[in-house]
Amino acid sequence: MKHIIAILSILISMNSFSQQINMEEVLPDNPRFVKGVLKNGMTYYIYKTDVVKDAASYYIISNAGSILEEENQRGLAHFLEHMAFNGTKNFPGKGILNTLEKYGAVFGRDINAATNFDKTVYLMNNIPTKDSMVDTCLLILHDWANDITLDDDEIDKERAVIKEEWRTRQTGQMRILQQLLPAMFVNTKYAKRIPIGLMDVVEHFKHDALRKFYHDWYRTDLQAIAVIGDVNVNEVEKKIHKIFTPIPAVKNPKERYIVDIPDHDEMIFTLAKDKEISTSNITLNFHYQKSLQPQTAGDLYDHILQTLFLNMINARFEEALQNPETPFNYANIGIGTLSRSENQMSLIIGPKPNRQHDAFEAVLRILNQAVKHGFTEGEVNRAIAAIDKTYQIQLTQIENLPHFVIKEVIQNNYLENKALTDIHKEYEIAKKIFANLTPGAIQQQLKKRYSENNRVLLVTGVEGNKNLNKKDALAIIKKVENDPNIKPYKDAFEGKTLLSGIKITPGKITAEKTIDEIGATEFTLSNGVKVYYKYTDKEKNNVQLIADSFGGFSLINDDDLPSADMITTLADLSGIGNYSRPDLTKILAGKTATSNIKINDVNEMLMGYSDSQDAETMLQLMHLRFVKPRFSKDAFEIMKHDLKNRLLEGKNNIQVQMTDSVTVNLYGKNNPRRQILSEAYI
Repeated sequence: MKHIIAILSILISMNSFSQQINMEEVLPDNPRFVKGVLKNGMTYYIYKTDVVKDAASYYIISNAGSILEEENQRGLAHFLEHMAFNGTKNFPGKGILNTLEKYGAVFGRDINAATNFDKTVYLMNNIPTKDSMVDTCLLILHDWANDITLDDDEIDKERAVIKEEWRTRQTGQMRILQQLLPAMFVNTKYAKRIPIGLMDVVEHFKHDALRKFYHDWYRTDLQAIAVIGDVNVNEVEKKIHKIFTPIPAVKNPKERYIVDIPDHDEMIFTLAKDKEISTSNITLNFHYQKSLQPQTAGDLYDHILQTLFLNMINARFEEALQNPETPFNYANIGIGTLSRSENQMSLIIGPKPNRQHDAFEAVLRILNQAVKHGFTEGEVNRAIAAIDKTYQIQLTQIENLPHFVIKEVIQNNYLENKALTDIHKEYEIAKKIFANLTPGAIQQQLKKRYSENNRVLLVTGVEGNKNLNKKDALAIIKKVENDPNIKPYKDAFEGKTLLSGIKITPGKITAEKTIDEIGATEFTLSNGVKVYYKYTDKEKNNVQLIADSFGGFSLINDDDLPSADMITTLADLSGIGNYSRPDLTKILAGKTATSNIKINDVNEMLMGYSDSQDAETMLQLMHLRFVKPRFSKDAFEIMKHDLKNRLLEGKNNIQVQMTDSVTVNLYGKNNPRRQILSEAYI
């Protein structure tokens, strides 16, 4: 009967929502994005913003990556990306870098590119728009699209560069990844297309093979260019038509195919180990097909429900971590991209040493508690408040969005048909969704993602440990999923205020003066504190507070330095005032206010941040830092265990050993003020 009532509740909620908005309606695009398609099939985007004055960023997004390589081409997509900086028709040799570096651009930071399985993206960030540099950058994009030189000698010289890049990646983590890839991608082509490729191919491919890959896949129907910055949109659009229209479309183009991840009923399992890896990790994935159609209100509805259940489950994981007896160091659940056509929900677990089985069962119990019984009204209200606040922040930051954030929106639109979001209109739809949500609807969305099929379990094991195997994992899953004794979650948090039980005696401002040189005001308070206040409209909705005093580690005795070094971590883990860290998260749901402490060599600081709406909450947090700091014994034990785990992780990690070696050589062995992590330190 309870199940019938729950289903009816969900149907009523969905019906109520559908009466207010058409679930099939495509999400509205932001008119600030100018989008067009040239006659040759090339797509272009222009977005005007003066977040960086008198500068613009330029991108070319190629719908081609390593997944398109044949077996004898493995590594050519990434190799081609490198060659784009080794000469083009209009910029021979290092012409692109030499031209842009004159205007302050730095290779690797402002000029770069990246290749992955399904795309290749080139970028020029924050290039000044003076001296006809808009024309120059558009010409560089043109050459990347169609006129990379691919000189024989340059190709041969680049082979060694690629091989060195490959060599630096031969770490324990990379070897673990290579063991996990076949299971992760269900034995599809993705498992054998890591962009760095095969060095046998990189060393020996013929020059024309790279030119063929370039011709086959770098073509106008698979390319989009984007110009973002302080530009005249109409002028840039005319230039784009003039410069890029002459590029001919490829005749009889090869099909740009998509590699799908097949469905499967049986759980796929892999255990990977490496001599450099000293700590274990467990990841349980649930993959599912994603839509590549234009985004609708229904897609937004699903996304919001997913965001809500992810936030609430992660909050429960955080709460469990406050108990020192919890068998895992961390746990997280999220949803992300697996491939062009698949998303996945991932449950990631960091077991404590030799407790993989216990950790897997404990995390599954928390997840299944939500699957079976859903969420409390208090949890839902707090999660909605958090998402609502995110929308509010986005609205205030529209004029301050960095170029790369705008690029991501454009890239997702071009490659996956995601909306060029008009955040104002999307927020109006979201508020209607919030008003009609029920805990039951969120639970059903979780059940949809927690599917019985398409499960992939990836275990990073440790030599000599009792590692989780497939048989044991299936037994644990069956035990948990069929356990009738899993009870609903009890939300013990009571709706108190941040300052409950705290009495504040107001002080006074005893003096005030203006500091004309910096346009600030100095207040002297009755307790002697001096406050310097300055208004700025650069980020007019943000408030920042820094309290600073001299001293720091320089005043601490050598024997107390480890404790002083970890005091900020302990304070963060403990919470503040009357509230543990999980309870503090609950009471601050829907607010931007944060507060933390920092100790340096010669000073100590308290720092607070919020938007203008939550400034009072931020000041309350700062007040509590002074009058009621919280140092929990449980948090102390958890912190020590985390340190021991870090020590274990670094045991066979070459990078950690190198860093420690450099510290010892620079500052001497056992320098009390430059200590390396050790048992003695802990």
